[in-house]
Amino acid sequence: MTNGDENNCPTCKLDIDNCECDFSFFSKGAPDSLRKSGYKNAAYALGELVDNSIEEDAGFIDIIVFESQQTISNQKRWQVEEIGILDDGNGMSPGMLRCALRHGSGSTQLGINRGRKGKKMGKFGVGLPQASLSQCKRLEVWSWNSGGRENAYWTFFDWDEPASFTQIAKPIQKPIPEKWIKAADPQIWGDSGTLIVWKKLDRFSWKTSIAINRNSEEVIGRMYRNHITKEKIDIRLVAHENAPPYNPRWTDKNKDGVMQDEEVHEWIFRANDPLYLNPDAFAGNPPVNPAFALAGEDVIKVQFKDPVTGETQNEEIKLRFSMAKKET
Repeated sequence: MTNGDENNCPTCKLDIDNCECDFSFFSKGAPDSLRKSGYKNAAYALGELVDNSIEEDAGFIDIIVFESQQTISNQKRWQVEEIGILDDGNGMSPGMLRCALRHGSGSTQLGINRGRKGKKMGKFGVGLPQASLSQCKRLEVWSWNSGGRENAYWTFFDWDEPASFTQIAKPIQKPIPEKWIKAADPQIWGDSGTLIVWKKLDRFSWKTSIAINRNSEEVIGRMYRNHITKEKIDIRLVAHENAPPYNPRWTDKNKDGVMQDEEVHEWIFRANDPLYLNPDAFAGNPPVNPAFALAGEDVIKVQFKDPVTGETQNEEIKLRFSMAKKET
């Protein structure tokens, strides 16, 4: 966050943490088919929140899954019940946290630069609420921008509670539930950060953490491959049982009743370079690394009208081509 006028509410011009403007979910009226957001699958919705974490200078990002055993067709099966996305980024003030849950009130709309590095990856102000509602009915968020998780502020909305959309609840200080603290990597808890929790997963595609890893690593690893390899950002997926004492989920592959490291449901997302040019990206152990060589590059210049500002902008689309090496 930045100080000064950039932290002011665009409506009343007061500091965003002190204004009492309308905080209904929709800042400009409800869009059509809100929950049918156009995300190709849950991996892209998760990727939207990873994007937010990276914009806020996170070095560690945990995707935490809680599963429970449910009886389906007379068989007990593990099923995902809650998902949390936790980071050690800059966090949000109470006022910005409230804005973050309102449709169309992202940092770009408020004129606030996100992160020390000035990243501008998302711009439409719908990422957190829209990605969340595309997968679940209830969203809860804790965020703290100084003083550690003990200073976290919390707010929420719930599709089954219309009043929570009529007016986004003013954030209050609320302790983070112990199960999230236990499941997270200890090094992720710093002076600032954010925890996003999805509950009532009525539209989530995959039933288990194994399925989430199988379907998400390739997508998220591709989207953020440069952040993983160049900025050394760690993106981890981990699963725990959703009942006290919230033990780690694991699969007894050896049938010996002893939990081994390789049996724990925990994965570090690897960078995925679709051009096979990055020697630090995972490529399935090819005979030579990198497996492909650059075959050509081109640039296409385009002009378009920004849907947010209405301004005409000139941009460049960079094309790169690669070809498999003879040794591959």
